[in-house]
Amino acid sequence: MISIDKTWDMVAARRRQIPNDRICAIDIGSKNVKLVIGEYDDGHISTRPLTKETLQLGADIQENEGRIGTQKLADLREVLSQFAEMGAAIGAGKMLAIATHAVRNAVNKQEALDIAGELGIDLDIADGEREGVVGYLAATGGESDRIVSELGSKSCQVTWWNGTAFKSRCIDDMGYQRAFGSFIETASDFADARHRYRDYLSDHMRNLPGSMQYVALASKSMAAFVMGCDKDDAVGMKVLRSALEERISLVEDMDEKHFDLMKSKLKKADKILSGMIFVEHILDASSSNDFLIAGAELPVGLIIEYFASQADRATRIETRPFAGEGRHLGSATVSP
Repeated sequence: MISIDKTWDMVAARRRQIPNDRICAIDIGSKNVKLVIGEYDDGHISTRPLTKETLQLGADIQENEGRIGTQKLADLREVLSQFAEMGAAIGAGKMLAIATHAVRNAVNKQEALDIAGELGIDLDIADGEREGVVGYLAATGGESDRIVSELGSKSCQVTWWNGTAFKSRCIDDMGYQRAFGSFIETASDFADARHRYRDYLSDHMRNLPGSMQYVALASKSMAAFVMGCDKDDAVGMKVLRSALEERISLVEDMDEKHFDLMKSKLKKADKILSGMIFVEHILDASSSNDFLIAGAELPVGLIIEYFASQADRATRIETRPFAGEGRHLGSATVSP
């Protein structure tokens, strides 16, 4: 059995179970570059975010007509070099990385690959479907019969796994920033924005499976707004459709003046308002009545995938029943 949690013990002695039982994984995103450490011990995976740096690669690529600028490449090299040094200092046997929307769409993405290779980092420039699979593993720990959504700043994915094969729906250039700008920012009321964004999603993200537990990744801020709690308290929370619809109704009841004020003053308004509509669509499309909030970072999926494959290269991930309560979002078993 491989169980997943967020605990960490840097002091306790660890008995070597398999090669490279401590690794680091990096997420090179459109805004931030994040480092997560993972450890395998006695069938148990522990993960902990170590640090992150804000590089704004997506904005730089847009300003440079699809290229990562020379200075930004230098910044990326410096950050990855620091992360590699941190990994070596804590005894990580391997450095993994995943690059998402910004890098995969950059004309000179090979330069990012070359930088990572020189630093001993195994970089995967993931397409939308691959990003969805890694996000699924991060959110569920490898449980089957889940449907996982992620609305990122530049792209969005919905991925599910029936225990045999992963399937995805991906929109590579419609993250919450563009959704906000296209449908919400200039709208006079939320009802109009919601209608137009839902029409778009219905055209581009349909035929989703039913009868699966819905798990939302990268949705803490939205869930906290819906539930009226701190975003860290939202992790592991099950949010009912009725609660989401109630909050949507309250925003729709705002007059134009107060709606404009919300758009300008609410922290992360682009992510929250777009996220409510996005999640509502997935609930409808998957015939779900609630959704769980996952707090895992994308690199956790790389860590889970790596240790599952290292335990027995001829095995597949099998699962136990999904807990669905508290902060424990799943566990996975590796067996022949």
